[in-house]
Amino acid sequence: SRVATCPVSLYSKNSRVVCNVAFRSIATLNSTVYFDPSIQVLYLDHNGMTSIQPGALDNLPNLIILDIPRNNIRSLHPDLFGKLTSLTRLDLATNPLATIPDGLF
Repeated sequence: SRVATCPVSLYSKNSRVVCNVAFRSIATLNSTVYFDPSIQVLYLDHNGMTSIQPGALDNLPNLIILDIPRNNIRSLHPDLFGKLTSLTRLDLATNPLATIPDGLF
């Protein structure tokens, strides 16, 4: 079964659909977490997250801003952001990333 993370926290700010799931202790983001496809801004900071699995963000074609700072992500899959064609801002600050894989963007 899918975990309904949003639209429970959906709201509108500056005419954008925002989902804030910061400080929710999400250790791993995978395809069992459902995000409403209308989301344009997604806040995932301060979760202690260690990984984002391939496919976890695939149903977010309208995502413009993705904030994932202050987690514990050490690596990113090369196909992770492939379907985020509207993405213009990505914040990965203060994650212990050693390298950025070729073809990530």
